[in-house]
Amino acid sequence: MINVTFGVAKQNLEVLHRIINEAAGYGIWSVFYGDEEIAAVESIKSKVEAMHKEQPEKQSYPLELNFKECQVFKKIIVFYLTNNFKSLSRGEFETISDFILFVDDSLAFELEDNGI
Repeated sequence: MINVTFGVAKQNLEVLHRIINEAAGYGIWSVFYGDEEIAAVESIKSKVEAMHKEQPEKQSYPLELNFKECQVFKKIIVFYLTNNFKSLSRGEFETISDFILFVDDSLAFELEDNGI
């Protein structure tokens, strides 16, 4: 199984926490997706919540996701941006969009390392 880990900068942890909590409550998960995606949303939410509660003096927090969670994480970000793009500042939009790039880059690196 492919697992990826990428760092979430301390200043972006609050943004990530807000996104995951809001997007996890979207009805789209139960309407258009199955149990596997819903489980991935809950797993991601738990991981981010644990990081958020940790709050030590770290500059970066590692977020480890399996392949399915990576795919769902990208969907979470896209759904969040779709629902909130008008109310976001340019900086917030770029920060949130970067999460997708982190996941894609991490997946590409892992797939390459595993010869896939």
